[in-house]
Amino acid sequence: MKNKRKQDSNSNNNNETLKKKRVMLSFGQKKELCLLHQQNPSLTYKELGQRFGGAKENTVCDILKQKDKWLEINNSESNKRRDRSPKFPQLEEALIIWITHALAHNRIITGEIILTKANQFATLLDIKDFHGSGGWLDSFKKRHNLKQYNKHGEAQSGPNEEELEEERKKLQEILSNYDFDDVFNCDETGNNFII
Repeated sequence: MKNKRKQDSNSNNNNETLKKKRVMLSFGQKKELCLLHQQNPSLTYKELGQRFGGAKENTVCDILKQKDKWLEINNSESNKRRDRSPKFPQLEEALIIWITHALAHNRIITGEIILTKANQFATLLDIKDFHGSGGWLDSFKKRHNLKQYNKHGEAQSGPNEEELEEERKKLQEILSNYDFDDVFNCDETGNNFII
């Protein structure tokens, strides 16, 4: 009989331990919680916590103390659960500026290129303990919401901006020798000639 009581009390303790599992809200959920509190200030912290997966009252209180921070969260950050700031913020800021500029000029950027550029910026910024690794690159891409896209077809084979401008000038020179009625666009169409 005593063994059965011990087993019952142990199983109850295990169930209570499972029930007390810590609730970790995403940034988006914290923003929703702050908005809900603004719209319904009469809700208690306990009631707010219950609406968000059983978060504890002190957790709700901590979130509401930083409501300005959570209300500024944008969609790209809404799925995050932890605020992990980079070890080398200057390096990452310079790298993001470079990536934005390169993408604006239709440059192809690979992980290897990002690592090479990061090491160059580390040297320029006199950062001694930076080691650009695959793990760092993965974390960097997650922090800045960078995705990999493969270019196919014409997008992959197209010229860059400088080459494109030169080709346009050449085309205009060639077309200036013809009457406007004799100039046609045959891009991606079949050639149909009437003789």
